[in-house]
Amino acid sequence: KKCANSKSAIRVAKWRKATKKRAVSILGGKCATCGYGKCMAALAFHHVGDKTSCISDMIANPKAWETIKTELEKCTLLCTANSPLSEWEKI
Repeated sequence: KKCANSKSAIRVAKWRKATKKRAVSILGGKCATCGYGKCMAALAFHHVGDKTSCISDMIANPKAWETIKTELEKCTLLCTANSPLSEWEKI
């Protein structure tokens, strides 16, 4: 088992954070419903088009940026207060 503080683990953690920041920025940097944008951790990618892959999974298990960007084109950004409401309204 590798140490969580290894150079590789730190590099992957930095890549994940930078990639989420880049993705959040592309989608406007704030919740599409209420405008919240203070904390990136409170923002989620919500698919409005056909979902091929989960953005969070693609960031957690590094995929090529172009692959992530293609999936982002099908998404909007919602805060943690509005994301569950959006799913609830679908039912």
